[in-house]
Amino acid sequence: MRKFLVLPDNTRVGVRRAEMSDIPGILELYNKVYSGKYTLPEATDAGDAAKIIGDSGHFWYLAVHKKRVIGSVIFAVEPAHKLGKVYAAVVLPEYQGK
Repeated sequence: MRKFLVLPDNTRVGVRRAEMSDIPGILELYNKVYSGKYTLPEATDAGDAAKIIGDSGHFWYLAVHKKRVIGSVIFAVEPAHKLGKVYAAVVLPEYQGK
């Protein structure tokens, strides 16, 4: 089942888990928003991104509009310690605040 967000201007934005084929779009997103200065390797290196996407303790979700990755967030879950965190959230400037 596909999930969508509907923005105030009626733009439909898909929300789904990241796949290996999304890595170029993910790297482009972080590079554009942070001008190549983002510090987490999973958002700047294809190999590290692939490890996170393939890891069962991580859930990487994307917002996609017209096949372009416009937003990203990573959820990390550690069931043994009942801990979780949300990190690396980013949205393209033209979609922020919507």
